[in-house]
Amino acid sequence: QDLEICQKRLEEQHPYLNTSLNNLAKQCCNRKRYSDAKSYYLRALAILEKKWGKNHSKTNIIRDSLNFVIEMEQKC
Repeated sequence: QDLEICQKRLEEQHPYLNTSLNNLAKQCCNRKRYSDAKSYYLRALAILEKKWGKNHSKTNIIRDSLNFVIEMEQKC
């Protein structure tokens, strides 16, 4: 629901949307819903890469989280 509100009110690349995507991804990870988490992290990563570039520390944090999710998804 939080994501829907953000998407309706904010531009697709807005940082608040990125925060919501990141939070949703973390919740999905905690529930072992890795496919959903991966989807959210991919969207968050696209936003950060556009805003900060591929080598920015914020982008790298999301990329590391995405890699973790992919690794966990493969183990299941």
